Amino acid sequence: MAGPNTTDWSRLPSVVIVEIFSFLSHKDRIHASSICSRWRQCIFHPSLWKKLEFNLENDYEYGRANFLSSRCGNFVGDFTLEWPDYLLENKKALAVLQNLRRNRRLQKLCLLACNSDFDDETLGGFIDIIEEILLNSKKLSCLSLGYIPELCDSEVLDRIGDNCSTSLHTLHLASLLPDEAMHNIQPYSLRVFKNLQILSLNYDDLSNDMLSVLTQPDRTKLQHLLILADGLGSHKSAVSNVMWQGLVTHSPNVKVTLTLLSIPLTEILDILRPSLPLHTVRILYSGSIPRSAIDFLGTYNNKTLEAVYLHEQVESDEMPYLLFPDVEGVEDPLVMLAWRCDQLSCLSIIGYEIMDDNLIAIARLRGPKLKKLEVLADYIVDQSTGENVVAEEVVMQISQSLGKSWLPLESVEEPTFPAILKSDLQIFTE
Repeated sequence: MAGPNTTDWSRLPSVVIVEIFSFLSHKDRIHASSICSRWRQCIFHPSLWKKLEFNLENDYEYGRANFLSSRCGNFVGDFTLEWPDYLLENKKALAVLQNLRRNRRLQKLCLLACNSDFDDETLGGFIDIIEEILLNSKKLSCLSLGYIPELCDSEVLDRIGDNCSTSLHTLHLASLLPDEAMHNIQPYSLRVFKNLQILSLNYDDLSNDMLSVLTQPDRTKLQHLLILADGLGSHKSAVSNVMWQGLVTHSPNVKVTLTLLSIPLTEILDILRPSLPLHTVRILYSGSIPRSAIDFLGTYNNKTLEAVYLHEQVESDEMPYLLFPDVEGVEDPLVMLAWRCDQLSCLSIIGYEIMDDNLIAIARLRGPKLKKLEVLADYIVDQSTGENVVAEEVVMQISQSLGKSWLPLESVEEPTFPAILKSDLQIFTE
């Protein structure tokens, strides 16, 4: 029996124990549950495990994911699973997903994987388990298939549509394909998803017919469209400007994020259209960027463009690209972009050389509205000497213009394609 100066924690009502647990992290809840058997009985109350996120980066994390999903998989509402792109990890991910097959409360399912190595048996298992999860999850509102090309086709999409076409408002279908492979999402497959507000697609799947489907009068207005263009080829027909006009008419507040991965210089302009309502543009590992492309953005997206990322490989054996060499009598296109684009708040330039006087001009034009300015110190070129040296005066002028302390980046972790693409999925997991 407890003494007069002690507390018998096991006698607390369950509702109080659950309330205490609600203020703790997942890790601390597990530790707290060791107080007594009574607390252990309360640890897996459904209200405490509304959201689970796992990354199967090692055996410990796999064991943790398998244990918690086996206990909470039947009632968790928001589930995110990330894993490396190897065959063994695919099998582990499948084992974890098996624990969700009877869940009737699931509202968000987000898979994070890129270029996964599937054998036929594992792929079949993934398709079967996703179909079974969808059969039970009638209220699923958010689904991401995580850049897994084997899952992003019309056949799988038809199965999704059969079960939760009306509840889904967020659908991620973009994927990374092996060289020479083509996507297979047909416009008719999206017709049943009339309530979509956030959608990601590969540019290969985007067509005039696809935009026609997305602008039907009976559809909910799109809020965000994410487009991934991954090394285009001559097989792709350009989307017409008229169809982009139709999308803006149907969904006047839609934001488009366009990611161009290793796109040939000659094809970048084939993608851009005057009525394409770009919010974010990322030109990644595409070599020399045409001046005309930046001029195009500043001319036609001056009211919508908020973020521009221009990234190239760092520390390669080749000489770095000078972003835009000076042309006598012609203003730098990024300076003009900063002047024209009222909403520009993020500019990230990695792996390209840029003149210091142009950086100063950009900072002066945008001022404190430019929340993020990323440039590598070793890639800033002194206008007067032509050397890669950052003068203190340059840093001071940029800091004064931005209204905060600013420094160029000394180094940057080389982002991989999967890491860059997974950042888009934050929109889906928020």
